[in-house]
Amino acid sequence: MQQSKQQAQQAQQKLQQEEQNVTKTKTELTKLQAEYRSAQQASEAAEQNVQQAKRRLTEAETARQRIVAEAKSASLKLELADVRLKSAASKELFLSDRPFGALLEGLRAAQQLKPIDRSDWKTDDTQAQVVAALQQAVYGVREQNILAHDDTVFSVSFSPDGQMIASGSVDQTIKLWKRDGTLITTLKGHDAVWSVSFSPDGQTIASGSDDKTIKLWKRDGTLITTLKGHDAAVRSVSFSPDGQTIASGSFDKTIKLWNWNIDSLMNLGCSWVHDYLRTNPNVSESDRAMCGITSKK
Repeated sequence: MQQSKQQAQQAQQKLQQEEQNVTKTKTELTKLQAEYRSAQQASEAAEQNVQQAKRRLTEAETARQRIVAEAKSASLKLELADVRLKSAASKELFLSDRPFGALLEGLRAAQQLKPIDRSDWKTDDTQAQVVAALQQAVYGVREQNILAHDDTVFSVSFSPDGQMIASGSVDQTIKLWKRDGTLITTLKGHDAVWSVSFSPDGQTIASGSDDKTIKLWKRDGTLITTLKGHDAAVRSVSFSPDGQTIASGSFDKTIKLWNWNIDSLMNLGCSWVHDYLRTNPNVSESDRAMCGITSKK
């Protein structure tokens, strides 16, 4: 009997222990449920934040695209304005009698316009402005790029710096031009001019003529001197690379060399009069010394 009573007590204790375990488990379950709900709320909040961030990112991308489009539009407008400015400059240069400058500016405008997507400016009048300015410059230069004499032109020569052109004509003149076609001056004094040539330094112009002479001119058109010695028209003149000698070819079948260096000319002259200076008793000592001749005493 006593044993049964003990067994009943033990069973009662186990039951109480199990009840405590169940209570503890319920408490833990309640806690876990609370944590789950909290985590679920946090997840929902995070999802909301993600969605909000996505919306903001979309808005930012839209704003970026709008800014890029506005920047592209502004850049295009600026470039088209620059093209129109070049076209206007071309027209102004043309009206100022500067046809080559007008042509260059018109070409720059056209070159700048070509790579721009036509869909970006097809509703704009930029192309019409560029075409009008370029047509005016092209056809204007073609008309003005005729550097005229009154008769056949036999010879033309560029100055070494490329800034001046000399032309010789049957009309008995030499004309000096700027490279844009502007006439600087007209040189007169020859019969028909067969040949013109610039010196290497560009400061002297030699001309050969039907009148059998060679004339040397300064760059400003001033006559320096006239060289005579041919028996027929001078067909060609040319400077040596050092500019000290001029070669001339003539219808008299000769080529003459004209020395343009003072020291060389003096040496040549002294060689011709050397015997005269050395043997003539009436020559002054200074003249002998001029040619390096010393008198014997």
